[in-house]
Amino acid sequence: MAEKSAILTPNINFRANPARAIYIQGSIDQNLVNQITPKIIEFQNQSRDPITIYIDSLGGSISSAETIKRLLNASDQDDHPPCRIISVVTARAASAAADLLSFGDYAISYSESFILFHGTRHLLDDPVTVDDIAYISSDLKSGNERFAMELANHSIERWVFRYLFILPKFDEFKKEMGKPKSSDFECFCGVILSKLSENGKKIFQKTFNRYSKYQQLLSAVGKLRISKSLINIEGQLLKKIIDFEIRKHRKEKNWTFSKGGINQLVDDFYILNEYVSIYNHKQIDDLCKRWDDFFLTRADKKNFESLPEKEKEEKKMNFLKESIRPVWLFFAALCHILQEGENELIPKDAFWLGLIDEVIGEPDLPTLRILVESNPS
Repeated sequence: MAEKSAILTPNINFRANPARAIYIQGSIDQNLVNQITPKIIEFQNQSRDPITIYIDSLGGSISSAETIKRLLNASDQDDHPPCRIISVVTARAASAAADLLSFGDYAISYSESFILFHGTRHLLDDPVTVDDIAYISSDLKSGNERFAMELANHSIERWVFRYLFILPKFDEFKKEMGKPKSSDFECFCGVILSKLSENGKKIFQKTFNRYSKYQQLLSAVGKLRISKSLINIEGQLLKKIIDFEIRKHRKEKNWTFSKGGINQLVDDFYILNEYVSIYNHKQIDDLCKRWDDFFLTRADKKNFESLPEKEKEEKKMNFLKESIRPVWLFFAALCHILQEGENELIPKDAFWLGLIDEVIGEPDLPTLRILVESNPS
């Protein structure tokens, strides 16, 4: 971080601008979409400078929030890139409004703001049948999966920035904790945990439990017989998960599949599928290419430079993935946890969890804006 006395060169890509702003206030619905659409189009046609969205909302319609995102992310007839979005929560950002906040390319919070994430909801007007419940459950799960991955893909750079900022402090953390053999990722988690409020720590612990469950299930499943049939692979997974749950609950007299165990079986299956889908996600390759200079030490770079050209890039990518994959998997797990229950965050928690970029009134937090404005070149 730059010294407080350093002279900063303001950069429009990291600063809110009321002159090019729209306001997300009250319920997010079609009336709000109708109200702000003309202004968005006007700003987009004036220039490709950033557009600021000021947020004070408890949420509303998911489809209306998605419409706003699409409008803000639109190109023009000359195929210019979308305008950069600066999102600012002034008081409240809950539900769909929280998604809009994190959707910003640079997300800012006032220090006393209220931020709340939760999963998709299905409002019912009529009585439902068992068949309806099965459909609704499946629909909610798929919706939560989609929103979790959208959040993970859009916010991962913030999480990586936290990692890289804390990276030089890992050795100090090992000494303080008396754990010299801790991995870099363990150090990262330990430092982040120390920055969170009690409520933030609960969310972090749930995330850690989910991340650990990935490893437990992988260990339980082991190797699968190679098959071109997806149903055969899923059948193998289910059989091994059943064996895993039986071993885990063997001594619990009241535990059965008919009394809740079947729900655990379904959750295990979804979590394992989740892990498989994100393990080799394209995002990991993108992160490796974007941040390789920061993850590699001088010694690492020297070692790779000495390799034959054919081997160098592949070995470097494999090496980087070993460092970056846990960071990505943990953040993806966090984004899935945010779709479960009610997850209320104070701004500093949202900052340290990689969901926003800056908290106004907290100058000691490491922000990308300060780095860029201190070194404009």
